[in-house]
Amino acid sequence: MKFRTGTASNAPLLINQFESHFIAQLPETYQLLRHANLVVHPAVAHVVLYGSRGLAGRARPDSDVNLFLVLHPTQVPSSPAREHFLRMLLGLTLGHWQASVNLDAAAVFDLRGCGLRCFDRTRYDARPCRWGNGVDCFGIYKIRSGYSGYVRTGLQVRRMYPCIRIWRNRVYPVGET
Repeated sequence: MKFRTGTASNAPLLINQFESHFIAQLPETYQLLRHANLVVHPAVAHVVLYGSRGLAGRARPDSDVNLFLVLHPTQVPSSPAREHFLRMLLGLTLGHWQASVNLDAAAVFDLRGCGLRCFDRTRYDARPCRWGNGVDCFGIYKIRSGYSGYVRTGLQVRRMYPCIRIWRNRVYPVGET
């Protein structure tokens, strides 16, 4: 399979350059991801790390890696094509993963047109949220053993923290999700 690293194309993206703040703050997780063959679909605007291998800390040797693949709003199809697209997008990333630990990846998409700027922050801050409470303003789609589908119960922005953006797709201008 042919990958791209920074030019406009529909080819999958092999992530081999990460955000410098991530490398400095979480060097062990950086090393793990650097060698994991992390591949994303070009619709992914940025990748966010959360959980015990992220800023929450306390990872055990067998702890999985938790990633949000935040999609650019112009790249998410409307229903009914959306679910097929999200399954394909996550399947691409999961199918290329080559680390000794499992990957728990979720596709995240904007439901209210806010741009999901909250996923660029490491700690919860309600001030930038146009909707005030950060509840059910984004969608999540997951593929896990025994489950594939939308996460539908009271999604709250504050519950995803702490998190850290580890990569940004340079095709999309700064300020765009």
